[in-house]
Amino acid sequence: MENDALLTIYQTATLSEIEGAEDAVHLLENKTSVSLSRSKEPAVLGELAGWAQQMLLSDPAQSGIAAAEIGAILWAIIKAAKRAGKHLRVGKGLVKPLLLAIVGENEESGDTKVSVLSNSVVWGPMAAEPLGGLALQGTQDWDGATDPLAYFMAIVSPRPRNRVRTVWYLLSSGGQLCGSWVTQTYRERLPEFLRPSGNAG
Repeated sequence: MENDALLTIYQTATLSEIEGAEDAVHLLENKTSVSLSRSKEPAVLGELAGWAQQMLLSDPAQSGIAAAEIGAILWAIIKAAKRAGKHLRVGKGLVKPLLLAIVGENEESGDTKVSVLSNSVVWGPMAAEPLGGLALQGTQDWDGATDPLAYFMAIVSPRPRNRVRTVWYLLSSGGQLCGSWVTQTYRERLPEFLRPSGNAG
């Protein structure tokens, strides 16, 4: 299930256990097809064993703007689950919309947001295994049984004066943003496959 668009919430028999989760799922169903199921997690997961709710999205990695809207709803579900004390696992197919939602939130104006999300190049996500430091501390919510520990992804956006801005992200499989940073350079200094279309400003 390397490319799965699956969100698993452990020790949860029904979404009604998580305040706001059912409403968020209804919003999500207006954007994409969502399948909900319940599974029995094995004892290998230790304290996470028991019933789990699984949400499978049919096609979350759509255009940048649509994916960011889906990602914002997914963040609402993740935050609600964490407030309820639940552990979860984010599948690789959900990483792009989750991180595009953060990029969209960080843009000051609506026009800039649309431009950035429409013209960006996404590199990744790819499996990551932090080896130490703060990045490793951010993966403490890992379920201990599934791979990977985390995902690494970059979003490259055009900027004025023939520059590009790259936002790098490390997201744990448990839904925790372990780190993010920004780099900026001239467009021609990037490999061709990372160059976004257009020029902002």
